[in-house]
Amino acid sequence: MTNLSITNNTKNDIEIYIYKPEAKTMYQAVVLEPVVWTTEQNGSAGKLEFTILKYTDGDSDPSTKIAFHEGAMVIFKYKGVEVFRGRIFQKQRDKEHHIACVAYDSLRYFKNKNCPRVYNFHTGTTTTKFLNALCSSENNAFVKGEFEETEQIVTWNEVSPQTLFDMLKESSEQTIVTDPKHTIYTLYDDKGKLYYESQDNMKLDLYIDSEALEDFSYTTSIDGETYNRVLLYWGDDEGSTTTKKKTTSSERSSSDYWDEEDEENIQAWGVLQYTEKIDSSCADYKDRAKKLLEFHNQKTRELSLQGVFGDTRVRAGSSVIIDLNLGDVEPKKYVFVLKARHTFENKFHTMDLDVELKIPSKGAV
Repeated sequence: MTNLSITNNTKNDIEIYIYKPEAKTMYQAVVLEPVVWTTEQNGSAGKLEFTILKYTDGDSDPSTKIAFHEGAMVIFKYKGVEVFRGRIFQKQRDKEHHIACVAYDSLRYFKNKNCPRVYNFHTGTTTTKFLNALCSSENNAFVKGEFEETEQIVTWNEVSPQTLFDMLKESSEQTIVTDPKHTIYTLYDDKGKLYYESQDNMKLDLYIDSEALEDFSYTTSIDGETYNRVLLYWGDDEGSTTTKKKTTSSERSSSDYWDEEDEENIQAWGVLQYTEKIDSSCADYKDRAKKLLEFHNQKTRELSLQGVFGDTRVRAGSSVIIDLNLGDVEPKKYVFVLKARHTFENKFHTMDLDVELKIPSKGAV
């Protein structure tokens, strides 16, 4: 799809091209705005939603109609710059011959199920090696862009079939927890190629204050992924009872455990416990418990920004700068984009952004 011929016959900001295989070229469709492009952080493909006319210029002559099927390739350009390319997965028609389409980028195929054994994954594999294996497999058609190297080792205990998204999630979560900086990595599709980058390398020089958006919604919570006590236990039986604590492998039995906790936050919040079963391959169990507690021992802050001035560089995984008075805090810092929804309509481009705001806190503060 990289060498396809594209001819722009209009001066519109919004351009939608659909590949016509019989002509080996791209057809420029007549678009009914808006066009919406959405990306989410891991576990979801990039999505493009748009509506086009089946007949051009009101002509119902069958010879002039645009004909395409599900699976057709599509390219979206804004102000002459390509933003998205993928395949159409859904079409919806009405009596006026409007065709509403939903297209996804290549991450849509990460919903396919596979098994770690197929790729010979074992202890010593990293997330980068996992992605390289996917792109080099004859069973996949992923095109590799650039993958940032991860050094954290991933332990593959699950051998039953999983979606590629689930396999990536398992690998990424282990990478985040064992990384001293808890660096978040994002896999994304950029115009048909896959990229895997850390949040530090996806920072943008985009500044958002109260003048650059229409509104925001801010939520704080300890009801999700917040834990102030971490318990790791060994055992052959899922229902084994944890009654002892041992510090050496020779002393451990199937009922041993190790825990880390924050007494101050327990006083403030009550006990919020995370429990995980481990096996003999987890040599640094004390360090793992400490890192899990460090990562989860804080309240979550959800911030949604609505009607932000649009910038096509922003996608899930990007970081942008905010300068806002949120009530309990007034952050002026980078925030991580969990979801980006771009809307292109009437010569305007706006974004709705769900961002992750991390501010170290203790207790009920």
